Formats: sequence, structure tokens, C-alpha cells
Amino acid sequence: MSYLGDTFAGRPMSYLGDTFAGRPMSYLGDTFAGRPMSYLYGIFTHHQPDGDGIILSQNEKWIHQRRFALRIFRDFGMGKKLMETKIDYHTDKLIEYIRQQIHRNAVK
Repeated sequence: MSYLGDTFAGRPMSYLGDTFAGRPMSYLGDTFAGRPMSYLYGIFTHHQPDGDGIILSQNEKWIHQRRFALRIFRDFGMGKKLMETKIDYHTDKLIEYIRQQIHRNAVK
């Protein structure tokens, strides 16, 4: 499996997929947190050091992006019972629409 390092990262990397091995690393979270800098990652982040957007960012940029997104989601009602009711309503409408399309043979 050592040949996969050059394929995916272009440099040697370690991956910890075991909770026991990763536990000591969790005490030093900031040291081991973040994303590996590689050519492929740079393509997605436009070679910005802290990434871009909420999914590909890290460090302070990620913290600010996350806080902003959570604030906006709360303003729209996420986490409230009303939001669940709205989602259920629109899900039912979508299912009803799909059934009508199937009945009309528009979808096979």
C-alpha cells in the first residue's frame, strides 16, 4: 500500500483510522488538525493557504464561515419544530408530484 502515497498526496502521509491510535492525537488537536497541502487540494482551493468556502476551509477562516452559516440557518428556523413541519410539507408535495408524473407516464 505504500505506492498509494504518491498517487493521492504526492508526498508521504499518515492516516489514522483507529480510535485507539487517534486518541493521543486528540489532546493536541490543533497540531494535527487541518487538511494536507497537496497539489490536488490546491486545485480545489485555488491555492489559498486556508482554503475556500465552508467545506474546504480550515483554521480561523473555517471558524468564521461556520459561525456565519449557523447564524443564518438559525435565522431561517433550523433546529425548530416549525422547520421540520415545513420540510415534511414540501416532501409530501414532491412525492405527490412524482406520483402524478408516473401516473401520466411522463416518467418510466
